[in-house]
Amino acid sequence: MADGTVVVDTGKSANNNYATFAAKAVNENHNSRVAIMLAQTHECGLGVETKYSSTDKSNEKYVAIRLGAYLDSAGTARLSMK
Repeated sequence: MADGTVVVDTGKSANNNYATFAAKAVNENHNSRVAIMLAQTHECGLGVETKYSSTDKSNEKYVAIRLGAYLDSAGTARLSMK
C-alpha cells in the first residue's frame, strides 16, 4: 500500500494472502526498502536493489514499480529474484 504496509508476500507462506491482510494479521512494512523508496521517489516509478541475504547467504535482486502517479500512488509492487 502507499504507506508501505505489505498486502501479500508470496514468498512467505500460503497464509500470507489478501484474506490475512484484510484480517489485519500482516504487520510488515516495507517503506524503508531501497527499491520501494526509489520507485516512490523517482518520476519514472521504478526502483532496483541488490542486497546480500545473511539468511540465505546469497545476493537477492529486487525490482519495484510504483502503482499510480508520482507523489500520489496506490503503493508499490516488488519482485525479488535469487
